[in-house]
Amino acid sequence: MARWWGPTHFTIPVCEADARPEGALKIVMRGPDGVDYPMTGNFQAVVKPERISFSAIARDEASNPLLEALTVVTFDEIARRTRITVQASAVGLASVAAKMLDGMEAGWGQRLDKLADFLASGTTP
Repeated sequence: MARWWGPTHFTIPVCEADARPEGALKIVMRGPDGVDYPMTGNFQAVVKPERISFSAIARDEASNPLLEALTVVTFDEIARRTRITVQASAVGLASVAAKMLDGMEAGWGQRLDKLADFLASGTTP
């Protein structure tokens, strides 16, 4: 996950994912300006090969919650390829959340583009 998670030009210095129901999720995205964006959460469901859902809370540098999201990712096989559908709902918990919500769709698009590039490279995790 650390190789493809996050928007373009972001790195992932921390990526801990226990991908099973109620497993913990902790990710720190580092922006190109060096600012860290931590998030914690839990997996709600992991149904191979159909669906993953997880909750996540974006936090500030003092670990205060900024935004809470629920994300459901579904995988459908179509003509020997996989279609990935992401449905995310989020609620702001602080004033800065409005800006985060504005960039959420673009961030997911960039993340999926990075995943496609990673898979096309044939690199093993």
